[in-house]
Amino acid sequence: MSRRVVDHKAIDMSDPEFAYYRRLVDTFSSDYFQNLFDVDEEGCISFIHPPLGREVPWAVLMFLQNLMLNQHERRRDRILEQRLTEMERTLAGRRDKDESETG
Repeated sequence: MSRRVVDHKAIDMSDPEFAYYRRLVDTFSSDYFQNLFDVDEEGCISFIHPPLGREVPWAVLMFLQNLMLNQHERRRDRILEQRLTEMERTLAGRRDKDESETG
């Protein structure tokens, strides 16, 4: 994934997600993204807070919600992949140890 800048915040976005963001900006305006969300240190949206005093297009809100879900799914996938790799290494080390002790 690449970090893209939206409302002065670095956000983790795939190329198709960024392309759709550009379409939203072309259709509505980048102003609708101002002060609409918070991100964590990894560039994942951590909170969406629609303003109470102004209207925001549903397409913008749905995009941000979908992006947040996708980001967290990708994060979970990375963590799961790391844990599986660690388990495989641990099991391989145990097999090697068992084989050397019995062999």
